[in-house]
Amino acid sequence: MTRSYRREAWLMGVAIIGQHFMIVQAAGYPVTLGLVVGVPLILLLSRGGYASRLILALCAVVALTASAALVTGMEGSDPLSFLRTLALFILAVIVIVAGSAGLDPGFIGSRAFSTAISVTLLLVVGLSVLQVAAGTLGSEAFFNVFGRFQYLYEYQPYLQFNPVPRAQGFFLEPSYDAFVIGTLTLISLLTGRHFRGTIAVGILGVLMSRSATGLLLLLIIGVVVALRSRPGASIVVLSGLAVVGVASGTYLQSRLESFSTSGSSTNYRLVAPLQVLGDTLLHTPIGHALGSVSNILLGYDLYNGAELGTSLDNGLYVLVFYFGWIGLVLIAALAVMALRAMLRGGRSTWGAVAPLWLFGTLFFSGGIMLPEYAVMTALLIATLVACNESLVAPYAGTPSAPVRRRGHLPGPAGARQHARVGAPARP
Repeated sequence: MTRSYRREAWLMGVAIIGQHFMIVQAAGYPVTLGLVVGVPLILLLSRGGYASRLILALCAVVALTASAALVTGMEGSDPLSFLRTLALFILAVIVIVAGSAGLDPGFIGSRAFSTAISVTLLLVVGLSVLQVAAGTLGSEAFFNVFGRFQYLYEYQPYLQFNPVPRAQGFFLEPSYDAFVIGTLTLISLLTGRHFRGTIAVGILGVLMSRSATGLLLLLIIGVVVALRSRPGASIVVLSGLAVVGVASGTYLQSRLESFSTSGSSTNYRLVAPLQVLGDTLLHTPIGHALGSVSNILLGYDLYNGAELGTSLDNGLYVLVFYFGWIGLVLIAALAVMALRAMLRGGRSTWGAVAPLWLFGTLFFSGGIMLPEYAVMTALLIATLVACNESLVAPYAGTPSAPVRRRGHLPGPAGARQHARVGAPARP
């Protein structure tokens, strides 16, 4: 009898929605539902066989971070902050390595998993739509649905300045909302479920979050999909991109124009920290001690709105800050890997754009060392691994499971949709 995986699939949905629901605060750190439920699920469902890779990764992490702490004399950090950040980073590495080894193919290929992902996506986007609609009418009723249990702090939509607010969904901020929506959309597309509806819901969700990073990534991915699709499908995709461009063009233009405006979100995320990174590469080439980012940034008087910034809100910058030149090399390697995976033939369009999305998600948040981010990333990587191995199908693991060629969206429904839109163009 085939295992249904219903319990695991719906628990994963709960972990995704509740990844910023704080259960308790331990030693000054907020313990979330995403950490307590999501991390054990990934580890329990992992296929194993990644011990050697994990040992190498952990040895590299410990050696590099310990070296930085010794060389800098723990400047800006303290033993508790260092050890806490190191523990979280190690946990995130374990989760991502476990996901990259692949999860149980029966779980990834089960109807329960694809259904749970679709429902989770609908709930996240549905709440995002409610937040924008209510906020436009002057109400904050649907923001910060977790109340005092919200992770870190409650999001402020500032309706007096933003007549059309940005949605945060169930999460800390709009950028993370866009990250979750985009990741869930790609997972759903890789499993071959509800092709047109999934794309429409995903685009709507990113538009509600109005994340500049999310919108730009959406447009780039749309162009890649159009280039890889058949001529008729390309026209449909490009028409959809035109709609997205019209809907978000003015907003994106204003965000891009704020690059040079001190205190703006775009400036703080991308431009202001460049001085910090330049000094890091010049004076501390192996990076700073873990846990030092807040204190070191205070010395640069970087403003995020009206307040002094104490965080790096860009994952790429976090890698350079903590690992110096090695972090820069790692970023270049990740970019090359994403580009090679995207250009590699013989795989589905969604299998090609997923690595591009994975690299792009580093721009969404500075919390790339946190287990919640790692759970979402590991889940997408595991689905991509299964898709490339032709293990994803509505009845994967059963004797009647259809055999698909490597890199193609499996499953009868997914395959039919794949043949219409998103299939590589043929000569």
